[in-house]
Amino acid sequence: MPSYGDIFVSLTTRGDVSRTSGLAVDRMPTADAAGTVAFDRTIAAADLPPGTVTHLKDLHVVQHGLDADGDGRYDVGALGESTLAKAAGLNGIPLVATGVAVAVAESSDPAAGGAHPTGAAAGMGDAARLTRGDLLPTSPPTRLEIPALGVDVPVTGLGLRPDGAMEVPADAKAVGWYTQAPTPGSLGPAVLAGHVDLDGDAGAFARLSTLRPGSEVRIARRDGTTAVFTVTKVDRYPKNRFPSDAVYGPIDHAGLRLITCGGDFDDRGGHYEDNIVAYAETTRTAR
Repeated sequence: MPSYGDIFVSLTTRGDVSRTSGLAVDRMPTADAAGTVAFDRTIAAADLPPGTVTHLKDLHVVQHGLDADGDGRYDVGALGESTLAKAAGLNGIPLVATGVAVAVAESSDPAAGGAHPTGAAAGMGDAARLTRGDLLPTSPPTRLEIPALGVDVPVTGLGLRPDGAMEVPADAKAVGWYTQAPTPGSLGPAVLAGHVDLDGDAGAFARLSTLRPGSEVRIARRDGTTAVFTVTKVDRYPKNRFPSDAVYGPIDHAGLRLITCGGDFDDRGGHYEDNIVAYAETTRTAR
């Protein structure tokens, strides 16, 4: 089955709907005996990742959960543990709970390799087959180093503003991690934002536009590991044509996006006209 990327929205019946709830099988709707799932829930736009509404036509609803042995339960004994869950640092999650039902339910005869779908979620399939590169368990970032730019700063958390836009750091030298994106080193694009300048002070990302492909970026994590990334490209975009899909959208590896402002300064509007985005991929981990 081809890769279809990371979880974007978790269709839970209650509580959180971000990608962090992608393995919350206790809050997912359950299919009937025919494999039909009914889901009816209103999700506020502020609770959705940036770009969801704009790119709604590009999203896919994926049904997970297999009753491989016909006992009506998710049990580890049926097919073993989920490698997707293990990659996220979770043990004891059955593979049958995260397996993609629509990808394997081509036959209703278990002897022919088929299985009956029993649950549903929006997300991705088993990590061992649908991803590339090493993946780290989920752990928030604590510090960012970019040796080529002389950057060595702590990392704080960033959420969403009431208008649905991502928050920005409160201090010129601070860098923030978007908390609704993956953690650095985990599957998907981790997103960190910083200022080019603020109130006359040079920002942490003042020279981000000069970063070159091949440069190293190191992000220390709360679990004591360091995710090491290599920059692949640095692009500049007008703010009214920001590439939400490329920045926040699903990818098949552990990636990184560093974002700041750039281009000309609009005196009337009080902001820069462009955004600078550096893209990177994880290459190794360290302690």
